[in-house]
Amino acid sequence: MEYLGYWLATVIASFIGEIANDLRVFKDAASAGYKINLNQTTEGKNQIFSSYTNFMFFKMLLPLINIIEVYKNIIVYNNNKEMLIEQLHAQDKLEVMSTNERAEWLKKPTALNAIIVPIRYKRRLEQATTIKMVSDEKSWEMTFELGDELLNKANKDDITIFEARGAAYGMSDDERRKEILNILASLSFSGDSKNFMMLLLILKGRGNTFVVNLGKEEQQEEDNERDNSTRGKIDELKTIQDELMNESSLEEQEKESDEQQISGWQKTLNSKKIGSHYGTRKKR
Repeated sequence: MEYLGYWLATVIASFIGEIANDLRVFKDAASAGYKINLNQTTEGKNQIFSSYTNFMFFKMLLPLINIIEVYKNIIVYNNNKEMLIEQLHAQDKLEVMSTNERAEWLKKPTALNAIIVPIRYKRRLEQATTIKMVSDEKSWEMTFELGDELLNKANKDDITIFEARGAAYGMSDDERRKEILNILASLSFSGDSKNFMMLLLILKGRGNTFVVNLGKEEQQEEDNERDNSTRGKIDELKTIQDELMNESSLEEQEKESDEQQISGWQKTLNSKKIGSHYGTRKKR
């Protein structure tokens, strides 16, 4: 029974030691500014955990030998960790940590946190909001996350910028946050129900992408108003022209009617004069 307890203790200790030794690669990669891509092929994963796999199936059940093997693997890794990192980099198994990821990892620089931080960061990035702002002066695109402190109006700087492109690429984080706050204020005070609904969706943060085109929309509205005004003036001129033509037509008709009436009167007068003339001569 005592031997069984010793054997079980060595197995557990060797298991924990081997796992901890294999996880060191994640910490060393994070220290160098990289994260290991866990979505690579099974071959790549087996390469990272090769010693662990062999140890599990062949040496873990052997007391004392398992402890010796763990110790040997630790020494081997210490002597070859730089070469292993370079090999993983050459095989495209490493990705550069973003500024936000590295800052989060440095809060607790452990091997386990080197695995957890990229997974959390990926989820946050999927839920982040992207705004594409286009105006006559500048255009930019930013992917960001609004923090709880900002939504509670406690801290206006609680905005995490994940990606910045266009004019926002060369800005500082403070300038980027200011641009985002200006957009939110413009949507809030625009008085347009469409912009207000867009603002609500941005505040919810469901991984949506929005195109804000305030400057060009205003220009388009001015163009539409100008076109409508021009069309109105043209219609008004056409109406006046039609009225003038109708009045001219009525005048011509009245003139023709007057001429006909005058002509009739003249004929009547002439006939009366002729009759009177013949009557006078007959008396004589």
